[in-house]
Amino acid sequence: MPTPLPLPTTDTPIEKTAATEFDGDYRIAEPGDRRQRLDNETQIEAWVMPLGQHRHPRIGSTAGKSASVGTVTAGYIAQAVEMPVLGEHHRILDKVAPRQTRYTTKEMAELLLCAAERVAKEHPGRVLQLGNMSRQSGGPLPWSVSHHNGRDADVAFYALDSENRPATMARLYHFDSRGRSTNAPEVLTFDVAANWSLLKSLVLCSGDDLQYLFIANWLSFPALRYAQKIKEDKKVIAKVAAKVHQPKKAMPHNDHVHVRIGCPDADRAEGCVEASRAPQWAWGHPAGVRARFAAMRTALQSSVPQERADAVYLLGLYRDGASYGEVEGALRDPSGLVRTEAIRAIAEWDRAGTADLLIDTLRRETEAACAAQILLSLASIQASEALVALMQDRRALVPSGSDVGVPVVQVRKTAAILLTDAPTLPAARAAVTLLDDADVSVRDAARRLLERATNYVTPDLVAEFGPQVASTQPDQPLDAAGERALWAKLLDSQPHDATLADIARQGFVRHGIDLEGESRRLPALVQAVGMPAPWRDNAVRHIEQLLHYRPSVGKGAHANPQAFWPQFLIQRKHLSSGEVNARLAASLYTHKSAESAGDKAEAALSGISSSVPAAEID
Repeated sequence: MPTPLPLPTTDTPIEKTAATEFDGDYRIAEPGDRRQRLDNETQIEAWVMPLGQHRHPRIGSTAGKSASVGTVTAGYIAQAVEMPVLGEHHRILDKVAPRQTRYTTKEMAELLLCAAERVAKEHPGRVLQLGNMSRQSGGPLPWSVSHHNGRDADVAFYALDSENRPATMARLYHFDSRGRSTNAPEVLTFDVAANWSLLKSLVLCSGDDLQYLFIANWLSFPALRYAQKIKEDKKVIAKVAAKVHQPKKAMPHNDHVHVRIGCPDADRAEGCVEASRAPQWAWGHPAGVRARFAAMRTALQSSVPQERADAVYLLGLYRDGASYGEVEGALRDPSGLVRTEAIRAIAEWDRAGTADLLIDTLRRETEAACAAQILLSLASIQASEALVALMQDRRALVPSGSDVGVPVVQVRKTAAILLTDAPTLPAARAAVTLLDDADVSVRDAARRLLERATNYVTPDLVAEFGPQVASTQPDQPLDAAGERALWAKLLDSQPHDATLADIARQGFVRHGIDLEGESRRLPALVQAVGMPAPWRDNAVRHIEQLLHYRPSVGKGAHANPQAFWPQFLIQRKHLSSGEVNARLAASLYTHKSAESAGDKAEAALSGISSSVPAAEID
């Protein structure tokens, strides 16, 4: 039988390597027990995935239907098919329908509808109940590692209620080795006969397209034994047995059948890759994709800017090395739309010398759309030295009839903003020079960078260095020149071998956060999480580094870190709830007025609730 796909361990994050798909965020493994899995799904069940089609030009392709592009862990869907919420033989689960995760490929939709009809014929009145499929544009789901490109679907088990009638379920429920539900509002029984029909129908309806049926062994084995008992065709039993697997190093799938199909031939020509994790350059390896490269290169010469931009997008997506020179040449295209696409593609390719190439392109750029993309691209390839240099660039680029609508790009301000999340000592020194800039927005961006980099704020510096700086007078408002002088004094007062981390540590200590000692580090960081910015933001950054885990956007960690991280550390048993609550209370008492500290602490502690997810599902 095929070897089950490798999935992450329960305590080791996925590492970004050349052989691992990576979507920009560290991915933590599923919860270690079924109860926690359900709790987490309950916490995020109200999330709604945004709608929107993913751009995917069809140059050199005759396919006009849905396309599954890339891998199940880092791909997307083009022209996705929407499964109806309610059909003749199927329905989307009540808790799943509002999520907008009912989109999939044409092949998966046909498979599910075929299986639902076959089961209904064998078991009249039975309705196939569906969970998550994919977003309309594909991409990551908070409930799943996979489901990115329309080749995965969650199918609820058929079950019987306490009166032996077909159960209509609101959500996916777990079933134990006795075939009884463990978390449903009423006792449900795993319907062995109907679920055998489901497994059989999925295999027979899919032909050779089916790749895996993930299901717990203690549920698939009774179904296979039932098939033998009723003298089902041995060839059919063998086909089903070859497809069912209990995943290793992941939840066993005892609440649904996870259906995964392979890449249809037409989708391989669009870059579909069957390996669950593969580097992006592998998307351009299928013969069908390579056969289209000539048409894409021809499109680069089109008189229509959109067609040239589409060609650049695809050649960059598929990493066609033979076309790199032509994509680089598109950086000088007369259309800003094409240049923007070329900038993005060059940055994602990230070859040696990419930063220098982008800087040279920025020097001659006149459109804000392109300049903005260059700055974002420099940040994406972590070209901090180049961004530091650009903080001295006095240009403000105004769009000049650009095809892409973007606001004015102020280079020095944007460079400072992009460096704020990953500051360096050179960036901090460069930011000091911007504190008396004529543009107030530039001054504000520089101040935020310095605060995030050092854990100091301007009032700290007034208290510590005010008497030493002539331009700061106790009875006068602090002006821009005085603020610049104070921050320069902070950096100049450091030992010659001091690092930015040393300065940031001093800033923590000044406000009662001592990170010395391995055992005290996490509790101290929890206390800092209860503080305002910049200490809160730096504490979060330190926690992510300690745990090797960075939650993806949408999990609440970014919008409400003061609620997310304390709960996460408690649920993951990094710290006890008593330790976390005491640290948060101390944080609030120290940094808020004493008379309101009790109310604030109570409010903060009550915020550590089940409303914030601590891990993904499935």
